[in-house]
Amino acid sequence: MKNTILTMTVAVWLTVTAVMAADRATQLSQGKLDADLGKHDAAAASFQAVADDTRVAAATRAEALIRLALVRQKMGDTAGASQAYERVWSEHRADKGAMGQLVHAVTGLLPSGKYWDENWQGATFVVDDVGPRFDWPGVTSGRRAYKGEPISLDTKNGELKDVFRLFADISKLNVVVFPGAGGGAGTLTYTAHEVPWDQALHTILAPNGLDYRWTDNVLTIAPPAELGTARADAPAAAKRYTGAPVDLDFKDAELRGVLAKIAEAAGSQVTFHPAIAGRVTLKLKQVAWDQALDLVARTNGIAWTQHGNVIAVHGRKASPGSDQQPFLATRLDTVSIDDIRLRGIVRTGSRYVALFACPENKTCFGSAADRLQDGEIKAVDATTVTFRRRDGTESRQSLYPSSR
Repeated sequence: MKNTILTMTVAVWLTVTAVMAADRATQLSQGKLDADLGKHDAAAASFQAVADDTRVAAATRAEALIRLALVRQKMGDTAGASQAYERVWSEHRADKGAMGQLVHAVTGLLPSGKYWDENWQGATFVVDDVGPRFDWPGVTSGRRAYKGEPISLDTKNGELKDVFRLFADISKLNVVVFPGAGGGAGTLTYTAHEVPWDQALHTILAPNGLDYRWTDNVLTIAPPAELGTARADAPAAAKRYTGAPVDLDFKDAELRGVLAKIAEAAGSQVTFHPAIAGRVTLKLKQVAWDQALDLVARTNGIAWTQHGNVIAVHGRKASPGSDQQPFLATRLDTVSIDDIRLRGIVRTGSRYVALFACPENKTCFGSAADRLQDGEIKAVDATTVTFRRRDGTESRQSLYPSSR
């Protein structure tokens, strides 16, 4: 008899719970409709009732709280909205889905991608007199003084690198993106209305583990640690650039090709250390070619030197004569082999590459119609270059003839 009563009690409880769940689901739907119709008081009451009912599934209660916060914001009740947001944070912070909805409600950004997957639990939710915000692991936190012109954006399932290029158009600045920035990001869904463009950019970057620096007419986007490294370098603004202006627009382009394009604008040829490789995303307009080269070099951890009309690209931390940095012998205009006029020699470790005169008064490297090979250069020292000819004989020529 007791078992029968217990069974009936459980059945009744399950039935009542199911009915209540159905009622709350109906109430949540009604709240959404009231919110859409501008009946904010009625919507808030419905959302509050669902959020407070512990018999309702946790995910549903989290959604109700977020909708309650949004309705209270529309009602001008910022304190009430913040309280609802804080309840989501305190009661549902272990739920990744709820945290994603909370970020979306607070920032307008729907987070996704590798950084979000790895760091969502490390985010910190803050409410101060300015309002609610998130601080992200490794990204500069706290308030910022935004100075950009207000913009409105509505981006759904966009690619982060395309958005970077969009901000070049919005800001009218030259945008340089560090290699790998945004590579692990998912699609971007973001909505903002009349907010400073640099605030919108920060909102987009932070949940992707990125930050920006706005210096003069250049906007640099990178992981925060990389921005710190670049700041320690000699700043571009401290240099005087005299190169002809260039327009560059690259999206995930091969580094060597970008460097060659800049060198072409300078009327020069470019040589590379064998380890030079990478990808480049940037958009520059009417920037001096030597400033553009500096920007690309700094964001890729490399350096460059110019000797005549030859630009040598090498590792930043290399020292002259090391395996990491080429050695460029200059004043080779009087030196020749097999009637081919040399213009320079680059040494990388134990290998030598000849730079020689090509048609149309350009400079090439490697071989000319297979007549001048790297292996034909035996040695280079401070004053001479030694060649090994095809017949095995050697010749030695001075880099600085006495007649000059």
